[in-house]
Amino acid sequence: MIKIPDAIKPILDEINKYGVAVIVGGFIRDAILGIKSNDIDIEVFNIKNPDILQKLVQKFGSANLVGKNFGVFKINIKGYMLDIALARVEKKISSGHKGFEVSFIDNFDYKQAAKRRDFTINSIGYDTKTDKILDPYNGIVDLKNKILNYVNEHSFIEDPLRVFRAIVFCARFNLTCTDSLLQKCKFLADKHYIDELAKERIFGELQKLLLLSKNPSIGFKLFIPMHLNIYFPELLYVKNNFLYLDNMVKLKTGDKKIDIILMLCVIVFDFPSLYETNTFLDKITNDKYIKKEVQNLFLHKTSLQNITSSKITNYKIYKLSTTVNIKHLLLINKARGVEYKSIKTTALKLDVLTKKIEPIISGKDLINLGLKPSKEFSVILNKAYDAQFRELFFSKSDAMRWLKNYLSL
Repeated sequence: MIKIPDAIKPILDEINKYGVAVIVGGFIRDAILGIKSNDIDIEVFNIKNPDILQKLVQKFGSANLVGKNFGVFKINIKGYMLDIALARVEKKISSGHKGFEVSFIDNFDYKQAAKRRDFTINSIGYDTKTDKILDPYNGIVDLKNKILNYVNEHSFIEDPLRVFRAIVFCARFNLTCTDSLLQKCKFLADKHYIDELAKERIFGELQKLLLLSKNPSIGFKLFIPMHLNIYFPELLYVKNNFLYLDNMVKLKTGDKKIDIILMLCVIVFDFPSLYETNTFLDKITNDKYIKKEVQNLFLHKTSLQNITSSKITNYKIYKLSTTVNIKHLLLINKARGVEYKSIKTTALKLDVLTKKIEPIISGKDLINLGLKPSKEFSVILNKAYDAQFRELFFSKSDAMRWLKNYLSL
């Protein structure tokens, strides 16, 4: 028996007055695995018109139509995000994730509706009208045996994103691909069907792989047997070091964007140059902030090693903090098996672990001394900032004395 949240029972009861509400996909899979989820997909049978469905669900809150062709309504009920849609079948008619012809199922035929699902573990349903689990493709057995397999070999290859979804599920739930599924993924790669995927869709799956998996290395190890090195030849440089990603999982900051950046850095630090880093990033995301941060951390990948190769000084730590987030650099190196405790201790003492120190001397101070703004300002301010790093002064008054002496005033 699947435990249904009390908060959504009223909307299920309302739908079941006119049709049959079946909870499908991830919520059921996770419930069987004992994983809590607030995202619930509901497939509705025996209601033929999306307008009728919309009238029913709008009684419980604002229902947003997010897929006109698919008749999908989103509604938030007490923290539970519901996707409610009429049961349907899909036929591929053109490239792209929107290139499907959709028709709604008139009768209650769950096996027919579940046939369009990607994997057997996602094809399990729960009939909320009769309180019965529906498992026409033996997804529960595959879950128990930790196997990932497709539902239908013909419909599987209609959406090449399923290659990346296979990778994600294997990593998230420690599953093994069947040989048949592996062959289908290789086919999609070899025939360049993956070319039709927008990078945002690929990146969406990569984020799940990096953020939701305890062992993302399981997923990345599938890239080569699935022939994804055709698209990401840079990953050949990583070889067996994907295990570092599993270490990074234990060091996550809780900030999703930062964690994605750190995870990507763990990967690209094995690349030979910034060129490979850029080509890899360009293929997966248009996010300028992520790309900039990963590039900058890559450029500093040997900075900690260089500092410890000789005496660690406050000056070196101050200087490093102006160009990179030292904490992030430390975390990446720790995930890769190297700790720099002395650098961390010094950076903490100087309060520059995550930021640079504020300059004591500013342009306003130069103006107050009678100087007129010019290109020379930046030279003077850089010299003053460098002197601050060298600890030639600590207070404003001492800084002004240094400045006047430097300017010979």
